[in-house]
Amino acid sequence: MILCCTLKLRKVLDPSENILSDLEPSPNEWYANLIWIQGRKCLLASHAGTMFSVFAPDIRLSDIRPIGKFLVPLIEAQLDSENLDRQTFGQLDPSCVVVTSTADRSVLGRMTDLALSCEYIVERDGGLKNIDLKDLHYFIQRNITNLADYQQPVKLAAEWGKED
Repeated sequence: MILCCTLKLRKVLDPSENILSDLEPSPNEWYANLIWIQGRKCLLASHAGTMFSVFAPDIRLSDIRPIGKFLVPLIEAQLDSENLDRQTFGQLDPSCVVVTSTADRSVLGRMTDLALSCEYIVERDGGLKNIDLKDLHYFIQRNITNLADYQQPVKLAAEWGKED
């Protein structure tokens, strides 16, 4: 699994993370960003080809070191909650996550929009301690993306890799 991390996130990852030099963008990559909501660190990760995303509120830096052991179960849990096969995006092995820098500005822009949506939902729910994560994930998986012909990420994920 290739994880394209923002500089902000790469700076706080475990120094032993497997880090690659810059790569050409690919729709198979995952993007991750460390965002601040209500003064707390949160993690937002999105699959570049579908914008299928996961959000983790109020994390500690020790939670995400190493990043694969934190992120892969989060993605698998979200796939399970959407009744999607855990192999939807290929083998997700927590010990085989490779970190690189972000390369696709359109994915980053879409993630910025998702971060704002997450912040809105947190505020609407009365803060991070009251957030309904199931509701938040339901929203972001169905929030139409213009990266792929204005379709919902959950529907794109359900079809991902089937045309091969």
